[in-house]
Amino acid sequence: MKYRVIAVLSIFMMLFGGIHSYSYSAKAICLYDTESKQMVYGYNENIRMLPASITKIVTAITALEIGNPEEIVTVDQKSANTEGSSLYLRVGEQITLLNLIYGMMLHSGNDAANAIATHFGYDAFVEKMNETVKKATATDSHFENPSGLDGENHFVTALDMAKITAYAMKNPVFCEIVGTKNKNIVSEDGYTRYLKNHNKLLWMYENTKGGKTGFTKKAGRTLVSSASDGERSLVCVTLNDSDDWNDHISLYKSYLKPPEKKSTQ
Repeated sequence: MKYRVIAVLSIFMMLFGGIHSYSYSAKAICLYDTESKQMVYGYNENIRMLPASITKIVTAITALEIGNPEEIVTVDQKSANTEGSSLYLRVGEQITLLNLIYGMMLHSGNDAANAIATHFGYDAFVEKMNETVKKATATDSHFENPSGLDGENHFVTALDMAKITAYAMKNPVFCEIVGTKNKNIVSEDGYTRYLKNHNKLLWMYENTKGGKTGFTKKAGRTLVSSASDGERSLVCVTLNDSDDWNDHISLYKSYLKPPEKKSTQ
């Protein structure tokens, strides 16, 4: 009798327990409804953790709010020599702010992130980033650089990153950038770079609208994504997650309608 009850309870949880029947790999998760501004699922969502390159979401929306996408940025030597993932920008190269943001968001160029910050005054820009965070009603995160390199005072919570991304997705230019799969960007001297978005969810899950990947050895894999079924829009954040693509898809499938099948006719 005892085992029969346990079996019945297990079946009940699988049928009606939604996402709780799935085991996630993330150290922290937040699934957030952008319209109601409510968390629909969370795990360690208020724990401070390293963000890695999902930091660039804040960099991008801050740059779009204070700058003109078509203004020209001249790459300085320090930015060109930035460590980590790179567009291999050249010292003195001139490129539009918009193209730098594409390079930063699709290819995760740390040099692009630093060139953007330096263009507006590095320290002043980082201050603006933290002002953006407050505008997004994120209360327990702080940024000390535009690229996402690990820092003592560089941290986020999953809930805060969901709020920040929901705020950023209200900007149509930001949405277009993060939803772009492939892009050629051309500098003012005619140098062309081909970019392919690192966010594999754009290919793996049809409801995906955009997002940003991240990784450092200390932070592990971090991922922010946005998805919509036409009626409901959600943002998903996972921090330190070795199986982030599958975790995001599973979370979305629990709360969004399946993507509409395209006609073969």
